[in-house]
Amino acid sequence: RSEKYRKSHLEQKGELEAELASRLESEAAMTQRIRNLEGVEKELASRMNSENVMTEKLRGLEGVEEELASRMKSENIMMERIRNLETELQELRPVTQAKED
Repeated sequence: RSEKYRKSHLEQKGELEAELASRLESEAAMTQRIRNLEGVEKELASRMNSENVMTEKLRGLEGVEEELASRMKSENIMMERIRNLETELQELRPVTQAKED
């Protein structure tokens, strides 16, 4: 009877050790997956940060673009005024010369 009990005990011990080994292997695999996910999480955070930086730069460039368009419009208005003044000046020159003569 004690031999039978001993064999049964050894079988149970073997089964428990196998179960433990299986669980340890599973735990190691899950730990590795968690590490991989942490790496993915860090990469995602880094990419999101980069995206935010690029979005801010684009907003800044849009502001510069608007400012440039506004200045170009102002410059075009001033150039038109200068041309009009030059035309008026050319029209007045003959009149001024005629008065001097």
